[in-house]
Amino acid sequence: MWAIREGLNRHQEFSPAMRDCQETKARKKHRCERGCAIKEGDAYFRYITGPAWGDHLSICAGCMAMILYFAEVDKLPPYMSTHWDFATQQPILKGKD
Repeated sequence: MWAIREGLNRHQEFSPAMRDCQETKARKKHRCERGCAIKEGDAYFRYITGPAWGDHLSICAGCMAMILYFAEVDKLPPYMSTHWDFATQQPILKGKD
């Protein structure tokens, strides 16, 4: 999820439309816009499309990763950090102490 959050933050810096996307936890079982199952407790993303309560698209983490991959967010400047340290379970920014 860290990589998806980093990619989403990178994309939001350059695309005002993606600022309407927010991460949330599912309170019930449902499906994302592409038909993937979102189970209760899963993290997924809500893309706000209008002012009413139901005006949003549900996007599972896998589909959000795919969207960010095709948006080539890996070529954008880092937002929070550049790598993940498995030993400490923390993000790190290469080149900074």
